[in-house]
Amino acid sequence: MEATRQHKINAKRTLLTKKYNKEFWAKNMKPLGEIEEELATKAEPVLGFKPSSKFKRGPIGILIYVLCGIVAFISMRSAGVF
Repeated sequence: MEATRQHKINAKRTLLTKKYNKEFWAKNMKPLGEIEEELATKAEPVLGFKPSSKFKRGPIGILIYVLCGIVAFISMRSAGVF
């Protein structure tokens, strides 16, 4: 009985050390560019074009970000956050 309890404690410690271990996450996480590319490929049939980072960082993308920020600010202000 005691051995099982000790095993569970050791298992929890291992999970916690893995959770905060940068090397563990670095080995098991995909690069952001790869995730972005997969999402762009999935969105292409719906949008009719493949979105890219260049689009987001271009003038149209910056304008969209600014407009979204203004809408978010107005929404939060009307909700009483600011």
